[in-house]
Amino acid sequence: MRRRRFITLLCVATVAWPLTARAQQPKIPKVGFLYPGPSSVATTRIDAFLGGLRTAGYRVPEEVEFISRFADGDPTRLAPMAIELIGQNVAVIAAVSTGAALAVRAATATTPIVALDLETDIKHSTLRSKRMWTPL
Repeated sequence: MRRRRFITLLCVATVAWPLTARAQQPKIPKVGFLYPGPSSVATTRIDAFLGGLRTAGYRVPEEVEFISRFADGDPTRLAPMAIELIGQNVAVIAAVSTGAALAVRAATATTPIVALDLETDIKHSTLRSKRMWTPL
């Protein structure tokens, strides 16, 4: 009887151990970056953005996964790219330009948006809504 109990306990522990180990791994937050221009132009902005994350105490890629998308000057690509970023379960999206911010705003109502380089004269009523915007 003791032997059966020991073998049963050993089998349960063998099955439960990987589940417990997997549950203890921390989830790495994802940060999305949507840029309307080409990637070659965005390198200084990305470096500055990642530098800001490092200054805030985050280590990329150990503590934060950085996902960037570039529209290469084609504004029609912004909306599909915003949807793609939302689909990757990003914690926040940095949208560079009014067009990128509007595309992200249309794609989600729950993911926080950091809007960079907005037009000085905001004509878009969707940007003036009660939604919280963080212009940088």
